[in-house]
Amino acid sequence: MTKPGYWKRVKTIRQRWLINHCTECMICGSSVGSALDCHEMVRRSASPGKWGSTANLLAVCRQCHSTVVVNMPLAMQLAHKLLHDPDHFNLTTMSRIAGRKILLRDVVACLKRIM
Repeated sequence: MTKPGYWKRVKTIRQRWLINHCTECMICGSSVGSALDCHEMVRRSASPGKWGSTANLLAVCRQCHSTVVVNMPLAMQLAHKLLHDPDHFNLTTMSRIAGRKILLRDVVACLKRIM
């Protein structure tokens, strides 16, 4: 069960992160300004009470949000996170949120495909 006020705190963190750190889609690179969404790599329903970290967020345009990231493996999403938001990339936090160990080598393999 999520603690009272959790969503309100997370919403504030998400808004600040998006405004202060994101100017373009982390998937396609389009500069769409305020039309960027915060995509949760691990959904709220899969990690109640843990998902609200900036390590779990990607800034994506509406097109990528509705088409590309929905079927993208977590390691690939994390590769985009590492490339575009290294200050908030944290495998320890993401492993806790995902409920399983995420290996850096898997993320690096995906990063090589992006670059």
